[in-house]
Amino acid sequence: MARAPPFFYLYTCTSEKNTYFYKKVVMKYALLILLTLCFVAGARAQTTVTIRPHFNGKESLLFRLDSTNPGWSSSPYMHADADPDSTSPIYNYLAWTFSGIPGVTRNLVCFTDLTNPAVIPTGAIVTSAKLYLYGIPSTPTGDYGNSTYPGSPYTSYGDNSGWLYELATPFNPLTTCWNTQPNVKHTDSVAIPPSTSQWGTSDTLDVTSMVTDMIATGNTGFEIRLRTEILYREHLYASSRYADSTLHPALVVTFDTVAVVIKPPVVNLGNDTILCSGDTLTLQSSVTYIDPTYLWNTGSTTPAIIVTKTGQYWLTVTTNDSSASDTINVTFKPKPVIFISSKDTIICIGDSARITGSAPEQPFVTYLWNTGSTDSSIYVSDSGTYILTVTESGCIATDSIHVSEGIKPYVNLGPDTLLCNGTEIQLSANPDTALWSTGVTAQSISVIQAGIYWASVSTLCGIARDTINVSYQPCNIWLPSAFTPNDDGRNDIIRPVGTLGLYTDFALSIYNRWGNLVYYSKDIYSGWDGTFNGIKQDGGTFYYMMSYTFQGKKGMMKGDITLIR
Repeated sequence: MARAPPFFYLYTCTSEKNTYFYKKVVMKYALLILLTLCFVAGARAQTTVTIRPHFNGKESLLFRLDSTNPGWSSSPYMHADADPDSTSPIYNYLAWTFSGIPGVTRNLVCFTDLTNPAVIPTGAIVTSAKLYLYGIPSTPTGDYGNSTYPGSPYTSYGDNSGWLYELATPFNPLTTCWNTQPNVKHTDSVAIPPSTSQWGTSDTLDVTSMVTDMIATGNTGFEIRLRTEILYREHLYASSRYADSTLHPALVVTFDTVAVVIKPPVVNLGNDTILCSGDTLTLQSSVTYIDPTYLWNTGSTTPAIIVTKTGQYWLTVTTNDSSASDTINVTFKPKPVIFISSKDTIICIGDSARITGSAPEQPFVTYLWNTGSTDSSIYVSDSGTYILTVTESGCIATDSIHVSEGIKPYVNLGPDTLLCNGTEIQLSANPDTALWSTGVTAQSISVIQAGIYWASVSTLCGIARDTINVSYQPCNIWLPSAFTPNDDGRNDIIRPVGTLGLYTDFALSIYNRWGNLVYYSKDIYSGWDGTFNGIKQDGGTFYYMMSYTFQGKKGMMKGDITLIR
């Protein structure tokens, strides 16, 4: 269904200057009432007023904004008095078509007398606020009425329920349009139920929370819109120009007023107190005042001071030509002095150590270790950090000691060994540095002569010593220095040479230049063909280690061989 484009009424709630004035006044005096209620006396009176919208910035009409046509959405609409349709007795919010073009309208209504002290006194407390929107019995303008009612042809499109929002920002009546409409607050929104008849459906909405906020902020407007802005839905109300004035929109506000009598200030700094040195204390009066002046004995004029020294402190507060003072004594006690008998230390595995804490000339202290002990001394056998807390008259001091675990020394040079003449052996006290029987202090030494060698390792946890007997003999087992594995049947395999039958516990290991094992065998009669995992090795130098038992004594040979390709 198409209808002619509607006219829209845009009107400001208050001027920018007045909005700022009302915000300032309301906030200042709301704070005044809040802060003085704790020490005031007076009578409470309840009043109910009815506020209606009207022209010229005092109160204003409901407004409609439209998005159906780009020109309508962006063009400003003028002051209601200048609008040729300003005498329209109805306004509505809808989603319909206008000359075949879909559109949506919303309504804005302001009650500027909410911030008029002559209507609602400054400092009044709103206890109830209800917005009355009245339906019309029939339309004089050819409108189709509400879209939701029993038997409505538009039922299938959904109901015409709506939302009532509080305006969050003011707007300019000369420039505001759909695209620049004011913001709304969603926190205290009120649901508008769907209509129950084509004509005459009225609604009473509880807007107490919104009105309380409007008085505080100075934004005294509401926005009414469809809950679902989809065709075809419409909701109509009588405007303030409707012939029957009893159907004009009305905001009924009930509020309390309090006759305030300011009492003299009461200053309370609290009881005298004792603190520990290093602590701080913030002093301030326990009561909040309106427009006060402060004077401390320190010369400070701030509401609070920070105290770090022993002394007597007083504060004088003056407000409304009345003064009051209070005094407090503050004492700072020294913290206890604490000592732990030793510095960070080391204990050996299996041993324990005694750690003692003391507080000289402080007989009334209590002790608490982080182990849970309350004695002045504790025995420890594990590594870790041990913390002692000493308390005297509520003042606390702490000290700590770190205990590390020491390892008892250990050295093993291996079994006595028999070597072939000219073979060098490395003796190691790994991982410690040792004093050797040769007079050398090192982690290891090289031996090429027969003899008894010992190594001694010393730590804080003791001394360890081990001895080895190194013997040498002529050997009739040896490994050639080179071979040529070229498959010519001559010198293709390198193997031990000598009286091999006299040797047992044999093992031969061959390594490449990077220390990778390329051959290992315990067969004294076997040998290496110059391959590794079936791959021929490049020519070069390789290193071998050959171990054996000869006449009941273990022996070992080391050296290098050359592979020639």
